[in-house]
Amino acid sequence: MLLLQPLIGLLLISLAHGDCPILISPVDVVVEYGDSFSANCSSTDETIQFGLSWDGYDETMKKTEDDIFVDVTNWEMNLTCYMYSNKTKCSQGLPVTIYKTPDSVSISIVNHRGPMIEGQQYELQCDIYNVAPVQELTVKWYKGQTLLNQTTFTEDNKSPVNETATLQIRPDRTDDGAQYRCEAELDLGEDGPQYPTESLQPLSAELHYTPKPSSSTETIIKNDEVTRTCTVKANPAPTYTSHSEHLKEEISSSVLQSPTLSPGNYTCTATNSLGSDSKVFIIESKESRCPIQLVPWRAVVRYGDSVAVNCSATVPHKGLGWEASEGGVPMTKDKKMITWRVSHLTEWDIQPYCYINHEKQCQVELPVTIYKTPDSVSISIVNHSGPMIEGQQYELQCDVQDVAPVQNLTVKWYKGQTLLNQTTFTEVLLHKP
Repeated sequence: MLLLQPLIGLLLISLAHGDCPILISPVDVVVEYGDSFSANCSSTDETIQFGLSWDGYDETMKKTEDDIFVDVTNWEMNLTCYMYSNKTKCSQGLPVTIYKTPDSVSISIVNHRGPMIEGQQYELQCDIYNVAPVQELTVKWYKGQTLLNQTTFTEDNKSPVNETATLQIRPDRTDDGAQYRCEAELDLGEDGPQYPTESLQPLSAELHYTPKPSSSTETIIKNDEVTRTCTVKANPAPTYTSHSEHLKEEISSSVLQSPTLSPGNYTCTATNSLGSDSKVFIIESKESRCPIQLVPWRAVVRYGDSVAVNCSATVPHKGLGWEASEGGVPMTKDKKMITWRVSHLTEWDIQPYCYINHEKQCQVELPVTIYKTPDSVSISIVNHSGPMIEGQQYELQCDVQDVAPVQNLTVKWYKGQTLLNQTTFTEVLLHKP
């Protein structure tokens, strides 16, 4: 207590010495250029003899003894109220923020016209015309209703300026038709504009991408009354060609009607200006269908892990076996089920199949996907170290080390919990990370 009392006394003396008994109402002003406002300057201590005066006004303002009335036509306005008392002078300024909402906001793609190509990088540009004050401006980027990013500005400029913000994107086929837009928002508190200015028209992303079937093979039983098509989603719209190796002929239609076709493999290829992809339809008759069943019918295995798949005969047989570079099972006559098993699968290109000797020998291949998760994933800024500068553009790089298969890899970019973008890869590498 003995130490606190002197400290409290000093604090009161300091406050009394430094206090200027001026009250300005309102305490600050947020006003749109061209509008008007008024302010009052008074003393909080009526016992002191004082005089009040306004400084910073011009002939466009009206002033009474305590009040000032202002039509805002000057971007550099500074208003101060002075008090004189017993040869002591003190003052208090009135903060005035003058704003102007943008005349227009527009969005475009930098140095590009026409459709975008899947997987390529593009720069979106948002142009904001005639806005003030720029240091209170935030440009927000949206894809549909999802906020992608936002840009602020560090310039200290009271009068209106034109500003430009940019955003890097790398769209994929899911972004075809997406609506990109930018919004210009002035953060001026409750007294400022409450609604952001949107880009006049959103940017509708037209995206070109290659054909990509949902699966590479499909088996059809000839005697079933079924129709299959290899139509795939692609832009530009693809053309289709189908051919059969065993018939050595092309089929003009992409639609396959199994009752009209002989058993065999039919390859349907979809092609557009960006590339092509194919799907194989295997048409079998019920009589010729290979009478074995694989459980599971496909295997997804981590590199180095174990795998086991059962092959069961659905009819009496003369021999059942597995052919594979690892885990092969010799043909046996006395079992209805045999298992292909590998304790540590380390061969990337393995293609096992189960075969049976029935009326004749046939086989069923086992689709195997061998994967390896990345050793590491790291993010960095390209050609930059140290702190970033607000408002400048930077390129982020994600390094994914030792992963397979790359065609199934998707890299997703986040800021906090918000997904900004994602990148896929078109390389088809079934082996080696």
